[in-house]
Amino acid sequence: MPKITTFVMPASYGLLGCIAAVALTGKVVAQEALLERGIAEYQSGNQYAALQSLSTYVNANSRDFRGYFWRSKLFIRTSSNDNALNDLNRVIELSPENPDAHYLRGIVLMIKGERVNACRDLVRASELGQEMARGEVKKYCS
Repeated sequence: MPKITTFVMPASYGLLGCIAAVALTGKVVAQEALLERGIAEYQSGNQYAALQSLSTYVNANSRDFRGYFWRSKLFIRTSSNDNALNDLNRVIELSPENPDAHYLRGIVLMIKGERVNACRDLVRASELGQEMARGEVKKYCS
């Protein structure tokens, strides 16, 4: 169910300002619903629908790392490693302290045989508190 947002507009904004604010709020709610639907489709295994929803979300919200993150997970699931790397690079660009993005990028790089770069990301993920990365660092990077 979409979250209802309440806001107060100064009287000086007038009717058009209020209409614009309501329209913008509706767009934000619709975009959040699109992201949530993409995540639910990913979690239920509906890969095609998840890709459609998440790609639509990313195209409309290019500054929000969440769409890229969930789409990268979908790409990993489908062995689209280059696409996953592109999305994870964007996540890290937008959210540099995201431990899960560093971890996933490290895993994808390890799969691709780029051990040095993979270990760099796994160590960084571990430093940021990603628990699973610690085991991977011990196993592959020591």
